[in-house]
Amino acid sequence: MDHNGWLSDADSGGPGEASGLSQGVYFGGCYDTSFTNSIFTRSSSINTKFQGSEGQENACPNITVDNNFYMGGEIGIQIGSNYSSEGNYRFKDLEITNCVIQDAGWENPQGRTLAGVCMLKG
Repeated sequence: MDHNGWLSDADSGGPGEASGLSQGVYFGGCYDTSFTNSIFTRSSSINTKFQGSEGQENACPNITVDNNFYMGGEIGIQIGSNYSSEGNYRFKDLEITNCVIQDAGWENPQGRTLAGVCMLKG
């Protein structure tokens, strides 16, 4: 996937703009998921994001991210908000293997001083 997550106004006819709320791929509330053998280049912000649901313990069990290549964008992989305000952990049995993340933040698509290989929040 190349150049995903760029907001484009349909009437402008011009290129899209980078958005911090855009991802190459967004997984929300998933379980028993394998994300493998993919290539991402020049994403607007986060190449691959996994987000748990608020208040659900083990809402995203058995996640495997394997053999993916990421180039550019601001963040390669983000596993977001694992710990909820209720004290529950959302992600269980998470495995990230054999991934290559190259030049995170090199294009600086949003003009921010942000670059991350893998962000695990929580």
